[in-house]
Amino acid sequence: FLAGGLWRMRLIEPTILLYIFLVAPIFSRNEAQLILGLRPVVEIRDAEYAEFVRRTTQGDDRLEFGAFLIGMGFGLLVEQPAARPPGSPMALSIYLLATSVFMYGLLAWIIVTSIASSRLVSTLLKQPLDIDIFHIKPFEPIGRQSLMLSLSFIVGITITLLFYTSLEAIANPQNLAFYAVLLTVSVQLFFLNMRPTHRVLAAVRKANLSVAETQISRLYQQLRERAGSAQDAAQIALELNVWLAMEERLKTTRSWPYNTEMLRTLTVSVLTPIAIGVSRFAAAMLQAGG
Repeated sequence: FLAGGLWRMRLIEPTILLYIFLVAPIFSRNEAQLILGLRPVVEIRDAEYAEFVRRTTQGDDRLEFGAFLIGMGFGLLVEQPAARPPGSPMALSIYLLATSVFMYGLLAWIIVTSIASSRLVSTLLKQPLDIDIFHIKPFEPIGRQSLMLSLSFIVGITITLLFYTSLEAIANPQNLAFYAVLLTVSVQLFFLNMRPTHRVLAAVRKANLSVAETQISRLYQQLRERAGSAQDAAQIALELNVWLAMEERLKTTRSWPYNTEMLRTLTVSVLTPIAIGVSRFAAAMLQAGG
């Protein structure tokens, strides 16, 4: 068990469990920042806002416990106690089964609570909103939440890759396909989690653009009609230039609640497990060739 390196693979489950317990408080703090960040744009009273958030974030204990049990049941199905090395103690089989089952149960619980957190944002965005399209900073916590969600998957992928040492495990087509799908889903989660916010901001930008285009059309017609009056034409042209500048500014306004730093972090995080996988493959090839 020790000499063959199998112990490295059996440390994946407890390491993932420890990782989940470490990142859970970070998600809680980010959700609190999200609630505080959206408060200035939601047009309801403070007491109503607090009660609304309390009702929306209140979890269903039976649903969460049921998800945990379903996850544990899935862990029982995928775990193979027969894979215990010959001659190893029964305690090892118990350890393998317990860590795997508990990990899958906890992952199922996380999925359910994550859905509840996404529901909070979607429901808040349906309330009366006062949005300044040129100042979307109140919505950036949603972008950070999406980034944290994606990073949690990507870091988990990276952790598991650190335990692979054999060439067979690294080059296994099923493993490669599994990790490719996980990385793709992680990137998609970043954008899917922000999509409701994007729709709201895009609608506000479109409405403002419509107003600007209407004003530009009106002023242009007035300018044509009063072309003979230099004083009137100058005043109209000045106002027209203001609306033209407003239109250009609106076209470049962001409707996604993330900034360049968030996008750069996501890109680097996606490249990290790929680099680790390539380096592990190269090291295994050199070891096999030696």
